Amino acid sequence: MEKGPPVAGEVIPYWFLWCSEHERGEESGRKLRPCVVIAVVRSKTGPTRVAVLPVTHTPPEPERSAVELPRVVKARLGLDPARSWVMCDEYNEFVWPALDAGKTSAGKPSFGFLPRGVLSAVRDEALAARSRGAFKTVSRTQ
Repeated sequence: MEKGPPVAGEVIPYWFLWCSEHERGEESGRKLRPCVVIAVVRSKTGPTRVAVLPVTHTPPEPERSAVELPRVVKARLGLDPARSWVMCDEYNEFVWPALDAGKTSAGKPSFGFLPRGVLSAVRDEALAARSRGAFKTVSRTQ
């Protein structure tokens, strides 16, 4: 049975397409990575749309908006212990079910959920990025 749409705060494996890759004409993400579901929009007349923020090991540049994931949160999600950041200034949005959604190494469709405090920090950082015009979007097609 297919899993229903994810919910805000859930961390899912997704082939995230960075804005810089999209601007070069790429259409697929290069790496299956954990992504934080930041919004889910359900429609009575159309498809459900999902927006995700990527998690990366690459430290953010000073001008970027990011929230570092605490080690205890990474461990609870089953992620590696290396430092990681949720990038809060660019996202992919797509129709669910998504062809670019993947499975965890354990074969599951989700790593789990961010704790409320971490999710609040991610949302606040994303809203701040949006308010200063630094929010980038890549709309993915099926």
